[in-house]
This record gives sequence, C-alpha cells and structure tokens, in this order.
Amino acid sequence: MGWSLRRATRPGKKTPDNITQILTDAALRLVWTISTHDVPQPLDVNSDQTGVTYSAGGLATWAPIGGKQVEVLGKDERRTFTLMVGISMSGEVLPFQAIYSGKTPASLPTSNASNYTKATEELKFRFEHSNTNTYWSTIETMQSYCQELSF
Repeated sequence: MGWSLRRATRPGKKTPDNITQILTDAALRLVWTISTHDVPQPLDVNSDQTGVTYSAGGLATWAPIGGKQVEVLGKDERRTFTLMVGISMSGEVLPFQAIYSGKTPASLPTSNASNYTKATEELKFRFEHSNTNTYWSTIETMQSYCQELSF
C-alpha cells in the first residue's frame, strides 16, 4: 500500500458538516421523550461512568542488564473503582457514586478515612460495593444511584 508510520501534523476534523442538523434532531428527540413520557425535570440527567485507578501495579524495577525475564510484584494487580458522575438538565452537578469490587461494605473506604465525612455528608458522595468480584457498575448500582438522588 506504500504506507509508513507517520507522526500527526494536525488534528483531525472533529465537527461534522451537518452539526446543526444533528443537534436539532437530538433536541427534538429529547423534547418528544420528555413530553410523551411526562418526565419530571429533575429526572432529566446525563451521567457517565469511568474507571479510576488509584494504585496501578508496578511496571518497572531495577534488574541485571541482559536479563530475559524481570519479575515485578504487583504487575498483575490494580486498585480501581468505577466512578458514576451526573448532571441534571438544570445544571446541578449530582453527587458522585463510587463503586468498589466486593460483596460486603468491608471493601469500601473506611469511615475514619481523611475527608470521608466531608465526602459523604457535605458532598453527598455514595460509596457502594458492586456485590460482585469486579468494580464494574451493575443494574443494581445504577438503580441505587437513580433512586437515591435528592434534588
């Protein structure tokens, strides 16, 4: 094909030519859904989930030059949780939900952790265990997030 690995020299096009039509269609679908299903304004939210790694396993260590295998403790371990964030259509930032792997509350941050009280009482963060062996969100944690929102 005559290709070679090349470095980027400028950003790719990010905005489609028909952006006005795309946004108009999205707004009309939103209006239709809200009016047809009588969605109360506080329930019109946008949310997303992301994995947060706060202690990655080690990827490097000192080892003899020429060694073929280098063992590192913790290479296969990750300390990660899922963070659910949301915002209402009125612009209110919703409390964060942090989801940890585990089947009991013992997998959650301890209540005597630094700033735990501020996070849970002032900022209304929610710490939940997934009730599984992963930190992934489940239908139960998503339902909990929606049911516990206070506007």
